[in-house]
Amino acid sequence: MELRQAVEQSKNGVAWSVYHNITPEVGMGYLTKMRFDNIVPDDYYMATSLGGFTYGVTTEEMAGAYAALANNGIYKEPTCIMMMKDNTGENIYRESEEVQVYGQYAASTMVDILKGVISKGTARSMGWRSPVEAAGKTGTTNNSKDGWFCGITPYYSMAVWVGYDQPRRLSNLWGATYPASIWKSAMSAFVEGLEPAEFGQPIEQAAVLTGQSEAYVAGDGNYLPGRDASEELSPGYTVGNYRQDHTLADQAQACIDQMAGADEGTRQMLSNQAQGLIDQIYGTTLRNKMKGALKAAMN
Repeated sequence: MELRQAVEQSKNGVAWSVYHNITPEVGMGYLTKMRFDNIVPDDYYMATSLGGFTYGVTTEEMAGAYAALANNGIYKEPTCIMMMKDNTGENIYRESEEVQVYGQYAASTMVDILKGVISKGTARSMGWRSPVEAAGKTGTTNNSKDGWFCGITPYYSMAVWVGYDQPRRLSNLWGATYPASIWKSAMSAFVEGLEPAEFGQPIEQAAVLTGQSEAYVAGDGNYLPGRDASEELSPGYTVGNYRQDHTLADQAQACIDQMAGADEGTRQMLSNQAQGLIDQIYGTTLRNKMKGALKAAMN
């Protein structure tokens, strides 16, 4: 099953498989780059691929993480402070530094996938009809004790959790019921009267990132030309997977090549972008090869 379909339909086995391939250490590394305060050593296991955290996460943390996806992979610490003046009236408040958590291509591709959750996936029943585009994900724990809906528009990011302080079953609770309904009601009010807006296209953003043509970024037959994408090269690994993997590797290599001679800030940004692309490579051998290339470029 393709990742897009798995996310749209909440097929958790695929999430488990991807997390296993990239390892919990890499997966949790994205959260620790953002302000997830309750991560503990016991969370570095496979259960967290399905939300099985020791102490859980907060709605603020989830809203901040989703905002990073909409912001081309750049995380900015959530805050309610807009201004802080000293006794002379000078604004002394300084926002926290931005962090490039995901590569631009990875972030924009994920947003595009999350759009499908609302248009044809588990949140379709929410009935989002606004001219402001939305993307998001439902979430439900075992026995309907917790329900989540986390979503974004080009204007705002918001996360909704429904449950009891002392966990117990809530009738008819799924991510697509109460949480999605609350999210829709609130977000509709927030974007009312704003200009229609859509998320950028992931292929275009990737082309800007690496300076390559859109046809090249999309793969477009550069690998194993003339063969059907569904043809299996090995059990569970198709020609389509091979093309996608090598296209991602090419994009990552382009970032690595640009690191030579760049200043430290740019090197780190390119490294983060390359890492985000490498983490999406399904094939273990190619993924490890690209990890080695990135590590060598950083030394």
